[in-house]
Amino acid sequence: MNFAILLLGGNGNRLKSELPKQFIKINEKEVFLYSYEIFLNHPDIDKIILVTLKEFIPYVKEKVNLEKTIVIEGGLARQESVFNALKYLKDKINDSDVIIIHDACRPLITTSIITSSINEIKNNDAVITSMEATNSLAIKDGDYLSYYIDRSKVVEIQTPQTFRYKDIYEAHLNAYINKKSYTDDGSILENKFKKVKLIRGNSFNFKITTFEDLILFERIINHEF
Repeated sequence: MNFAILLLGGNGNRLKSELPKQFIKINEKEVFLYSYEIFLNHPDIDKIILVTLKEFIPYVKEKVNLEKTIVIEGGLARQESVFNALKYLKDKINDSDVIIIHDACRPLITTSIITSSINEIKNNDAVITSMEATNSLAIKDGDYLSYYIDRSKVVEIQTPQTFRYKDIYEAHLNAYINKKSYTDDGSILENKFKKVKLIRGNSFNFKITTFEDLILFERIINHEF
């Protein structure tokens, strides 16, 4: 079976909004619903776990299909929220079942990326969505440039990130026991020496972090170029 974990954490600080970014309405629909509905309507997704702030659980439940969706409380940080979802699934899932983890604030995720993730996990330890770097890249020293790096060897990591349950649960458990923090789930698994397959995302699959990102998303869906 294929389980999607969608992360609805975040408090809107970087967006400078009183309302968390995932609950801001664009065209009368909350941001998180754009990505949620893509997963909901994908024929290969069996169950969706939405991880959100405790105070928003009743609100989220009113917005989703509860026959296919479970809403649980997240943690103080992204890593803790994912681990909460994995612990919730512990007695409800097989070790070989597929876990697809996605940031709900990447609202322009496509059906084809999800399909590619599911197909590629059959022959790999993990599958990570990524994009090749297009800008020149450099290492800085304070406010000064130190040296350039070869962008052909660099990718920008996106979500979804796809794993087998046993692998990602054990990786998160190990990180929890050893009090290690990581920026995403692929980096947790990579540190367990698993082979991580990269698949191509797209430039529209960006994460809404700033006010400018929110405006860009609104313009894209309204075809205001």
